[in-house]
Amino acid sequence: MPEPRSAQVRLREARPEDAERISEISRASLGYASTPEDTAKRLASVAANPGHFLRVAEGEDGGAVGFIHACGYETLYFDPLKYVMALAVDPAHQGRGIGKALLTACEDWAKADGAAGVRLSSGSDRLAAHQFYLHLGYRIRKEQKSIWKVFEQRH
Repeated sequence: MPEPRSAQVRLREARPEDAERISEISRASLGYASTPEDTAKRLASVAANPGHFLRVAEGEDGGAVGFIHACGYETLYFDPLKYVMALAVDPAHQGRGIGKALLTACEDWAKADGAAGVRLSSGSDRLAAHQFYLHLGYRIRKEQKSIWKVFEQRH
């Protein structure tokens, strides 16, 4: 049985010691397998870039139970946006308003920076996530394929 929603979600900037939890949450919620060591390197790089937004939601013990990472998204066909690179909440903590609090904080950052809106992608099989975003006022603009070309794996 899920625990009741928390009355207040505590958000803060991500810290180096959050890397292991971010790695675990990414794996459990999004299916991305990044080692804690690789996550720590990427976390340091992202946190040092003022154009990125990176926040964690704290659990009772002060450790991360969710996170959001967003950055600028500029195109020639639309006003500047912010793009959510990742939004994930530990499955044991879902349904408590954590994802909504993280996304709202990102939207506030986007508005304060003059962005026209927030954009994100969500895997076609993540139906619950789609409902979450639609409930918060997002709209599905179009279906598309995610096409990558990876040059080499770095460790």
